[in-house]
Order: sequence, then C-alpha cells, then structure tokens
Amino acid sequence: FQAEDGIRDYKVTGVQTCALPISNPCIPGLTLSQRYALSAVVTLARTNERMAVSDLAAAAKVPPAFLAKLLRELSRTGVVEGVKGHHGGFRLGRPASQIVVNDVLSPLVAEDPATVSPCAMEDRACDPADPCALHHRWALATAGVRMLVSSVTIADIVGGVG
Repeated sequence: FQAEDGIRDYKVTGVQTCALPISNPCIPGLTLSQRYALSAVVTLARTNERMAVSDLAAAAKVPPAFLAKLLRELSRTGVVEGVKGHHGGFRLGRPASQIVVNDVLSPLVAEDPATVSPCAMEDRACDPADPCALHHRWALATAGVRMLVSSVTIADIVGGVG
C-alpha cells in the first residue's frame, strides 16, 4: 500500500520506504520535534533565504509556536541563525553542505532518563550487561542509522543524493 505522502505503509507491507517531501522523513525512531526540525532545515536550504517563522512553518507544515522553540534550540548550535527586526527571520547558520542530519537531530534528543524507552521484548530496560534476545541485533541496526545521520548532509537531501 503506497500512501499519498509517498510512504509505503509498513503495517500492510512490512516495509517502509521514503519519498520526499521531507516533512515526514523516514529515519526510524525520530521524535516529532526532530522530524519538524529536519523539515524546517531542509525547507530553509531549498529556499536559500531568510524566512519568517510563520512562512517557514507554513512551508514546512509545522505548527508556528512549536517551530519557534525548535529554531531557538537549533540557533544555539549554529544550525540556523535568527535575524531580529522587521525583516528578520531564520536562515541556515552555515552552508547546507556543512550540516549533517545529526547536527539537526542531536540538539533535540531528550536528556531526561525517564524518556528512555524500555526494552521492546520485555517490560524492563535492557543494556549490554543484561541484554534481551534482540539487543545485539538492534544495536547493529541503530549503529547503521547513526552512521547515516552522521554522513548525509542537508545539501544531499535537497539535491536528492542517496
């Protein structure tokens, strides 16, 4: 089953594939904040100009108040920069070719240990010292995702590379 947004329904087919628009990026395990931030940063890269929060929110399909909070966080790390004033807004803080996906995602990772998900196999936390049956295989899969988000740039996404 191919959904209207280009995402194949993994519940029906067992497979999830990704197609643009980036408003619903297909990286497993992303939080809503991370998906919205990635969508906004890709939108900024595509337009290559300063955008007001309201315009960026509309283009990236992100609630404006939520986006403003995310942009403040991303500006602390230099992914975006805000310009104050009547003609203010946000733009990329450096060239899209110098921003990897992880630069967008990592500032939005919850630091609170209570937000860590329990083991998918059992009702407990699992770790290398006390692994579940899937722990080592899942670690391999997540290592691949970490490698992906550390190597793909925003310019790659905008250019359709990959």
